[in-house]
Amino acid sequence: MSGRATLASPVPVVSRVRSPWRWAAPAVVAAIIVVATSIPRLQLPDGPSDKQWHFAGYAALGLTFGWARGGPWRRHLASFAALLAFAAVDELHQRLIPGRSADIADWVADGAGSATGLALIAALMRRQESFR
Repeated sequence: MSGRATLASPVPVVSRVRSPWRWAAPAVVAAIIVVATSIPRLQLPDGPSDKQWHFAGYAALGLTFGWARGGPWRRHLASFAALLAFAAVDELHQRLIPGRSADIADWVADGAGSATGLALIAALMRRQESFR
């Protein structure tokens, strides 16, 4: 075919950017997490619970980290380990912030969010690969 899209042609779900810039998105999300967890006595708005905020932030980090890293599912397992370590360091860092504390339940929510984000991007990448 002459490069024209047809109804049968899948739309790429995930673009595999292979430049150093692919790490910009996870770096920004990680920076937002670190800044947010460094605010003393942070008052969350009404609505989602503390654990839901943790889950959502780390789901975004898992999604962007998995996209930047790409590769087979084994890479996502290594990414999960790295994100768990990042979450643990972030929880420990909060012990140094007035009005904040380290909480194992927060770390569990971070891990669940990371796993969800990584699983979602892995599924999207696998889906895209099946169309090729």
